[in-house]
Amino acid sequence: MSIIHTYELNEPSGSAPKGAPPGRTVTSRDVAAAAGVSQSLVSLILSGKPGKKIREETRERVRRTAEAMGYRPNLQAQAMKRRTARTIGLLSIWETGSFVFPPVVNGLKTVCDREGLALTICTGRTEPDGTPDYVAYFLENRIDGLVYLSHVGVGRAGVIDTLERHGIPFVCAIGARDLPDISSVDIDFQHNGRLAAGHLLASGCRKPVILIDPAGNYAERDRYEGFADECAAAGVSVACVGCDGSDWHPEGLQSRLRRLLREQPGMDGFASVSVVAWQMLEAARAEGVAVPERLKVVSLDNEVYAPYLTPALSTVDEPLQAIGAAAGNLLMRLMAGAEPGEKLELPLSLTGRASSGCAATER
Repeated sequence: MSIIHTYELNEPSGSAPKGAPPGRTVTSRDVAAAAGVSQSLVSLILSGKPGKKIREETRERVRRTAEAMGYRPNLQAQAMKRRTARTIGLLSIWETGSFVFPPVVNGLKTVCDREGLALTICTGRTEPDGTPDYVAYFLENRIDGLVYLSHVGVGRAGVIDTLERHGIPFVCAIGARDLPDISSVDIDFQHNGRLAAGHLLASGCRKPVILIDPAGNYAERDRYEGFADECAAAGVSVACVGCDGSDWHPEGLQSRLRRLLREQPGMDGFASVSVVAWQMLEAARAEGVAVPERLKVVSLDNEVYAPYLTPALSTVDEPLQAIGAAAGNLLMRLMAGAEPGEKLELPLSLTGRASSGCAATER
């Protein structure tokens, strides 16, 4: 997403701006329409706030437009704006139906309930001048800060750069661990790999395989290192099979996994993310490899469908609700004046199910 920092008025030369329709008070929205800019920009200029890279010429022309239209500020609204909004925003790249979004929102809600705050969902839509909604909400004093539910490997370009430019307090929930000076909450991905390996080893596996890309982002690298370290401590060598997103189409992925089963007949344990582990269950069935008798399977994350597969899939469970709560608490500290850059990594748990040969247990 991009933000336009230089604004121009589209005011026809030689014509005076029209006021509001008869019988209605002129509002900042009317001024914005006449001036060809956003309402948030009009509010920013008429409030007298400095900065934001708005040309002084533009500020003056907006003031003249407002004066010509007979605009009078709402003093009560201005008084309210001098106080905090008592609201925080949430911007998410994850779909609302994903396994990530609902628990993170629930965790964030516990902080809002405790602090007496409201929660506003931002969509990232842009106003006609290119201003994203979360920036407009902040400029209009409708939110005091933002939790950005992002992804591992998120970069500065786009949302993060925009948030920093406008001085909006924010926390990245998931991702941004490798970005300095960005407050973030993530999981301990090495612990993720250790839990998966430890569970397979405890189930009797001595020739485990992990399908992951250790040269990818920090999550993949740490998962592999944790997995390999746990196996090494038990005197067990681990085979790593590389993969990337292009391998994850169900048909191509299952074909590759069936080939892997034929090429590694001694493989007795398998770990990967849920979509891959699911397809391994299907590939094993097609190849006549009994799960969990000959092959034990565990997922490195916890998609919602895992308990309903056949057999039910063992999972390393990400503390998503705790991530939401931790992000909310960290945002409270930022809005109180703390310096950005604090990094939190949360531990995980494991739920054993039939795919690894055990009844449901948590560690």
